[in-house]
Amino acid sequence: MQITLNMPELEEFVESQVKSGCYLSPEDVVKGALTLLRGQTQVSVAELEELRAAIAVGIDEADRGLSAPWDRDEIAGEVERRVRGERKTG
Repeated sequence: MQITLNMPELEEFVESQVKSGCYLSPEDVVKGALTLLRGQTQVSVAELEELRAAIAVGIDEADRGLSAPWDRDEIAGEVERRVRGERKTG
């Protein structure tokens, strides 16, 4: 397989990675990038399955009358706190 980037900034980045000694060849740079992309995709699929399972539990509990009333502002505040927390640590 042969790949042409046609983007000077990406070509420069690949070349800089090889020159720095982080990678032995442009092919190794691309392999590394694709390995990271594959890992992110797999994590996303796993996270999606986890989310679907949690939603199914919530729907089941709501169907059985086990849900509690919720407050939109409270939920929005919790989301905002979590995002801020992730930005501080991430």
